[in-house]
Amino acid sequence: MEKQFEKMLKINPVIAAVKKKEALEKAVKSDCRIVFLLGGTISSLGEMIESVRSSGKMVFIHVDLIDGLGRDAAAIKYLGETFKPDGIISTKNQLLRAAKKEGLLTIQRFFLLDSISLQQCLKISAESDPTAIEIMPGVMPEIIREISEQIHLPVIVGGLVRKKTDIENALQNGALGVSATEAKLWSV
Repeated sequence: MEKQFEKMLKINPVIAAVKKKEALEKAVKSDCRIVFLLGGTISSLGEMIESVRSSGKMVFIHVDLIDGLGRDAAAIKYLGETFKPDGIISTKNQLLRAAKKEGLLTIQRFFLLDSISLQQCLKISAESDPTAIEIMPGVMPEIIREISEQIHLPVIVGGLVRKKTDIENALQNGALGVSATEAKLWSV
């Protein structure tokens, strides 16, 4: 499934990041091959996932942001067995480990605020070995290049991506994908 993930990003490196159910329809109709669900509730998750899957796209759930979903291994097991997403996104190592046990792809999200958080990103990603990492904000070309050169994992960037040039800069500096909540960027 990791090969499929990378193949989808090569087809279109822009990832539709959906916060609200209303944006999901646009994401499903977009050129994006991967959708990140960044909100919703446990009761709306099944319908949202089915909508993405029926369009032939991969779906990842940011488990830290879903209302009504626990933040433990049991929640991940339930998520994997009941909804069968392609993968999860989280900032929490224990949830990523649980997801791997369930056969799900994993994306570890890092917020880079300073040089300490950058070093933590490099250290933790090496230890946890997710499918990919997502760094935020996604508008730091030099940092994207530095991280891409130092780790063996696919790098996705997101956060504050507002223009086509933000996407181009990220990709030119080593990002494999760019997540964006701006629907106007999904068909770039």
